[in-house]
Amino acid sequence: MKIWVIGHSIVHWTADYARSQNCGLNLNIHPKVRFYWMAQRGMRWRSLMPMLRSAAVTHDPPRVLIIHAGENDLVEQKGIALTLAARADLKSLHALYPSMTIGWSNLLPRLHWRGASNPSRLNYAVSKINRAMRNTMRQIGGFSIPHPTITSDRVDLFRGDGVHLTPLGNDVWLHVLRQALGDWIDCGV
Repeated sequence: MKIWVIGHSIVHWTADYARSQNCGLNLNIHPKVRFYWMAQRGMRWRSLMPMLRSAAVTHDPPRVLIIHAGENDLVEQKGIALTLAARADLKSLHALYPSMTIGWSNLLPRLHWRGASNPSRLNYAVSKINRAMRNTMRQIGGFSIPHPTITSDRVDLFRGDGVHLTPLGNDVWLHVLRQALGDWIDCGV
């Protein structure tokens, strides 16, 4: 079973962290499961579909696609615009690949939003977007991956920049990913 994980620097750094741990990039989930990590640091939502189209040229679609992207758009774009774009793209992906299960990795709050004057407003937008996307995932037969322990008051999970995760934060993110994939792997391998 192939699983693609695509997104911005959170995906980049968690893949880097996983590579350095005993679990490796396949997270010791199951011998028949193969992860393919695609990350673009600083990625904006508009880059998602081109990245997926590029990957589809050389790879068959995965059984499961995990997406973690969107936070980098929020300083310049309203949450509703991001939600509408994400809904449209994920519904389009589902129509194109109906046998592929899509997982929405919830957007993470941040301690610091570069260029934002009111970080708490953006953290509130993150929670609204995640709620809306959870409903979208239900509509298309996908699933959401909440990260309930990664909150803006857990300073120990964030690097000094207030954006990227510490090793402990990466470990928490990967643990939640493993848990979320359990049902699909138990049923689909």
